[in-house]
Amino acid sequence: MTTQDFLIKWGVYGLALLPVWFCQAFVLNRLPFLPLTPMLLPLAAVCVAVLEG
Repeated sequence: MTTQDFLIKWGVYGLALLPVWFCQAFVLNRLPFLPLTPMLLPLAAVCVAVLEG
């Protein structure tokens, strides 16, 4: 894999995290689920790890 392909791949991963972050910061924090606050960013990191490994 070339350096350019590597940078493009991780750039796409970074751009894909923006809607996840937006949903977590502005939608899910406003909705109380009992005493729980859902965390999507760790789930997104696990998805990236699965795609890489």
